[in-house]
Amino acid sequence: MAAFVSRQAVAAADLPGLMRTVRDGLLALGDAGPPIVAEPEPDRPAPTPAQIRKSIHPDRLISFINGCEYRTLKRHLTAYGLTPDSYRARFGLPHDYPMVVAGYAAKHSALAKAIGLGVHGAQAAWQASSSIVNDAEHLYRSRNAVWDAQSFRIDKRG
Repeated sequence: MAAFVSRQAVAAADLPGLMRTVRDGLLALGDAGPPIVAEPEPDRPAPTPAQIRKSIHPDRLISFINGCEYRTLKRHLTAYGLTPDSYRARFGLPHDYPMVVAGYAAKHSALAKAIGLGVHGAQAAWQASSSIVNDAEHLYRSRNAVWDAQSFRIDKRG
């Protein structure tokens, strides 16, 4: 509301009325009831085991709601007012039916491990420092190998 008043020409006498109007509008929104979700589709027969297997691909999952392909079903399900468990129950899917493509999950897992997520404070610091030490040792050895080879050539010539 402060942003609106700072950009609009509003008289000081009109502020209480504006505040009342905004408050009444917000209260009316709160009394509207639960959010509107998509209507449930008529009862469909549960997918066969073959259909369930065919809906899982290495790079995509096929939704039983609309037949579209997704890398992750979680956001898609929220548009229909479903949770992963209710989706599985609605279509008779096994409890281990994936909600995220395996390749997508593996990629994000590797990324999280690479930046140290999921590791507690001291252990994360130790892992980071050990990788720095390993990199430094590798660099030192590679430079010394070049230097030793060059010095050997110089000694041989001289």
